[in-house]
Amino acid sequence: MVAVAYAGNTTEGEWWVTSVGDVDFHGSDYVDALHVCQLGLYNSTASQSENPTLLLESSELVRQGAKEFGISVADAEVTQVLRSMFQTGNQSLTDDELQQAYQEMLSNLGLPDKTFRELLEVELLQFKLDQYLRAQIPNSSMHVYLEVITTTSQEDALAAGSRIHAGENFSDVGQDYTHDDLGWFPRGVLYTDIEEVAFSLEVGGTSDPIHFTNPEAQVHYYWIIRVSAKEKRAIEDNRREQLESTAYPGWFEMQRAQKVKRNPNLDLDELYRWAMEQLIEQRS
Repeated sequence: MVAVAYAGNTTEGEWWVTSVGDVDFHGSDYVDALHVCQLGLYNSTASQSENPTLLLESSELVRQGAKEFGISVADAEVTQVLRSMFQTGNQSLTDDELQQAYQEMLSNLGLPDKTFRELLEVELLQFKLDQYLRAQIPNSSMHVYLEVITTTSQEDALAAGSRIHAGENFSDVGQDYTHDDLGWFPRGVLYTDIEEVAFSLEVGGTSDPIHFTNPEAQVHYYWIIRVSAKEKRAIEDNRREQLESTAYPGWFEMQRAQKVKRNPNLDLDELYRWAMEQLIEQRS
């Protein structure tokens, strides 16, 4: 229970929930975030009790990341987004009309102006971060050229590996299993486990069996890879698209792992029930 985790005179609103770097979030912050989640302004696949915590963490990670890269959002940019929300067709709104429509929306949502503008600011910062990180991908980088033998059992993978290490040709062994010529890969495209092995091998080197699972098909695979060549070369358009699409998610997960620290004694379900009671009281 949360109450057990917090001894002393600490009130529920002061309970420590999570931290991002040197920024702490408490029970009162969780209540505000829960309200935003209930309005459908933040969505994830997590549980109802975890969503507010994720909102607090993700928003702060974006703010801190943007600051580190020198990225900012002006008040005028937030206002422009607000205007686009209410403007229909080619008809422009006067400032008074915009304020009236905006205040009506805030009243219906039960949100203060500051909270809603901060949500829009984080969205704009996230967009700018994504564009910035995409632009950091170089025109060329080190690549490896891969061949792979695929099996669906560890026994077959070990048998194939033994034959290769005994001196048999990689392609010849592959004919008894599944052999593919995968082509050139830069860093950041392959599964992490495979990439680490591939870039550590010398040209002509082969790996031990690498086990991984396809979660969609629920199938286990074993790969033995061979590095046929290694060189710095231009990143092809299809690989660049892959790198660009994963630039922001990869950065975000790395930042989460480095900066986020949750209260290990926190019972999120209990916190969620308490926060719901607070929102009900506020509305009554």
